Amino acid sequence: MRRITILLAFSFAALVQAKAQTAHANIRLSQGQTLSVTLQVKTTVTQQSMGQAIDFNVEATGDHSYKVTNHTDDNNTLHHQMDRVQFSFDGMGQKKKFDSREEKDINGQFGKPIKDMLGKSYDIIIDTGGTVLMAIPEKITLEESDSRMGHHHQYAERCFFADPAARQRQTEHVQNPPRPASGPR
Repeated sequence: MRRITILLAFSFAALVQAKAQTAHANIRLSQGQTLSVTLQVKTTVTQQSMGQAIDFNVEATGDHSYKVTNHTDDNNTLHHQMDRVQFSFDGMGQKKKFDSREEKDINGQFGKPIKDMLGKSYDIIIDTGGTVLMAIPEKITLEESDSRMGHHHQYAERCFFADPAARQRQTEHVQNPPRPASGPR
């Protein structure tokens, strides 16, 4: 019985050791290569107002591209560009749609902040493991067009632009959004 226990313990230790080995995959990119990324978000919020439930449904899509502008054995430089923004909103009896490729939309009510977003770009340098070593510029600030969009505006900056620390905090921001100030203290 003791031999079986020792054999099982040894087998388990060998299995754990074999599974604990890590694979070292390197990112292989080529000069001039373009990587396309699509970010899709679907949100439904229900609020109570005067005893009535009000649903807000938002669907948004952001198309990005990263072009490899410099490739070495140690790192890659990627140029980020926002290519397209689309969203639809349905709530409180209103339905709105926006597509940055439609001239009537880009010149309309939501066009100015979206043009600002589409006009910004940045470069990142990543190592062969995919870790961001540097972002140029380090931070991109979007022009705030409407104070009612403040939190959404901050979220858009974090989602779409290159503050690497902010990108890592993105999930935390969604789970714990900033609270509006209650006034002077």
